[in-house]
Amino acid sequence: MSEHLDPHSPEFVTGRDALFTRLRDAGPVAWSTAHGGFALITRYEDVRRVLLDPETFSSAFPGRVAVPNTATGRAPLAPLEVDPPRHDQQVALVSRWFGGAVVDAHQDELAQVARDLLQDRASLEVVADLALPLVSHALALVLRLPVEDAGRWVDWAHRIFATRVSAPEQAAAAQAELSAYVAALLEDRRARPRDDVMTDLAVGLVDGGPLSHEEALGFGTTLLLAGRDATVDGLTTALVHLARDPADQQRLRADRSLLPRAVEELLRAYTPISHLGRVTTRDVDLGGTLLPTGTQVAVCYGSADRDPRVFDRAEQVVLDRRANRHLAFGHGVHRCLGAQVARLVLRTGIAAVLDGPDFALDLAHPLQDKPNGDTRGYLAAVLVACSSSAA
Repeated sequence: MSEHLDPHSPEFVTGRDALFTRLRDAGPVAWSTAHGGFALITRYEDVRRVLLDPETFSSAFPGRVAVPNTATGRAPLAPLEVDPPRHDQQVALVSRWFGGAVVDAHQDELAQVARDLLQDRASLEVVADLALPLVSHALALVLRLPVEDAGRWVDWAHRIFATRVSAPEQAAAAQAELSAYVAALLEDRRARPRDDVMTDLAVGLVDGGPLSHEEALGFGTTLLLAGRDATVDGLTTALVHLARDPADQQRLRADRSLLPRAVEELLRAYTPISHLGRVTTRDVDLGGTLLPTGTQVAVCYGSADRDPRVFDRAEQVVLDRRANRHLAFGHGVHRCLGAQVARLVLRTGIAAVLDGPDFALDLAHPLQDKPNGDTRGYLAAVLVACSSSAA
């Protein structure tokens, strides 16, 4: 049985948790007639199976990793829209920059950035005042790009993601500007190599030869965009939760050793990337349901991460949850390359806000949900200081 489940509808965006519960209970596969039709995979074990089988559930269909699809008929966006073995070769070029020890070496500098962003603020609009600039600065440190360029990345990211539903022509223009910026970086690194990520993309060898221009450009663009919005959303939803739940806020204030596990739990409960797409390359049976060759599939991470078959008290935030096997960073070959960067940003941003006074949501500025249901976050979220008794 099919339904018209449109991820960009207000009903989907605001009601996704109840919807995912209903779909999980109904069966392993749900069908939507929206946007040309697609299947939704909502149970944890089924999502995990899909992610571990890229030969059957492929990402190598440009534009179809997004559901609804984006522009098709273009070169694949490396490495998101590339399957093994080429995917693994591409990632290996830059993976050394994203290991935990390398990323965490920037912890002290990023903490100072967070403190500076929060200084002398009576209120805080989390997205614009903290999350976007903090994520951009973290990327600048990891990618060894000029920090002064971060403002441009913020503008491009906002126009690409915030307007892709309401004003796609603005999003396309911002995408073109970003591509030109990355192309210039790659050209510069080919002429003047240095020890950084863009040089690895520009002159690094795969199977004895360099990446094509399209591969390097796509990968460079992905590094500046793909994890940025998800990390912004992760930090924003985490702070919104703590503003709404004074008990959890006070617990973290009293015991900062909980913060690493709390970050993992907040990512599970408010999974920033609600779903991504795959396309079946053969007829495949999933839990007794046939998915024909060429089926567009929405792999619902946000639903899997609230599956009570796997997580006790799945709908609750349990700050000290152990053995947290969440899928917020994906799983398998396409697991998020920047997971350690995201973790560092969330730990740093949350800790900096907790160093200040108790906080709550500013009721004069209602939360603004993002309009696209493939992600989970807010366009704006304003926090204000409050007394402990008021919290």
